[in-house]
Amino acid sequence: MIVDSGLTFDDHVSLVIRRSYATLGGLSKLSKRLPKEVKKLIVEMLVFPHLSYCLTAWAGCGKTQRRRVQRVINHCAQVVFGVRRSTHVTPLLNELKWPSVDQLIGECDLSRMHYLLNSPHAPLSLCESIVYRGEISGRDTRAVQAGALQLPRVRTEHAKRFFSYRATKQWNLAPAHVRETRTAAACRKCARNWILTETEA
Repeated sequence: MIVDSGLTFDDHVSLVIRRSYATLGGLSKLSKRLPKEVKKLIVEMLVFPHLSYCLTAWAGCGKTQRRRVQRVINHCAQVVFGVRRSTHVTPLLNELKWPSVDQLIGECDLSRMHYLLNSPHAPLSLCESIVYRGEISGRDTRAVQAGALQLPRVRTEHAKRFFSYRATKQWNLAPAHVRETRTAAACRKCARNWILTETEA
């Protein structure tokens, strides 16, 4: 993972995109010979792991970089369906049940937060930064009863993109059936279904 001094993650996003397009370039040459289901599986096995790797860290990049990653996901759908790059991708993504980059970040954040809250192997330094609303509030509010977390105080929009704020906010928004799953992997799968359902609604 490439970390720059300004935490823009521009170089890392560029690396992720290059690796993704290298795989898509080879897949495009075989596109007409492979069925759609096989191409979908190849993309999910060889491209999406690049997009997900260390996502909780570099998801704090700006909108420009997230749009670049979204274009990769869009092109993946176009390759799977064998259509031109000018083709509208929303129906394709819906049929494939693939998340957008923001949805991918959301499900990854929920999975990591579940791990921090429930795993005995989670880093203590990160766990100690997570505080329940009930620990600091004397009022018996709905948020306290629901087990909501206290949002860190931030002063800038840039700080809101960091994991500590972003994931805490997403966790508070998630329904109980997502937060109460047994494992982080199950949480991520359940989170994807919930996020996709919310988007369709």
